[in-house]
Amino acid sequence: MPQVNVNVATFQHIANQAKVFSSRDIVVEGSGKTSSARLGNLVFSHGTAANKATMEAFKTALEKEYGVFGTHAFDTAVGSRAMSRKSLRACDVKAALSNIEGLKEIRFRNELDRQLNTNPKFRELPVNVR
Repeated sequence: MPQVNVNVATFQHIANQAKVFSSRDIVVEGSGKTSSARLGNLVFSHGTAANKATMEAFKTALEKEYGVFGTHAFDTAVGSRAMSRKSLRACDVKAALSNIEGLKEIRFRNELDRQLNTNPKFRELPVNVR
């Protein structure tokens, strides 16, 4: 996959520009250091190749910024749209970014619960103390 020069802040800025029409597409054009993102068409998508490249650029940007939480946020918010080669919308960017903090908390609780439940000293405690 080619290296894309678009980051999360770029996607967030573009999504914030689409105030009236949150269903407006976002399109990444170019590759490498010359890549750029912009608001796309209002009604018609740019095609499956452009949609795939934009989704990959957004996922890569989320992964670079947030690591595994970015991947999880992408999959939960826009994973089904990415699989069906649909366009990335401004509302999708906002949804993915708003999910990240909640996903961090859920993952932290799950990991804490897992560690406590597998700890032999914790398991020796009576049920009402746990």
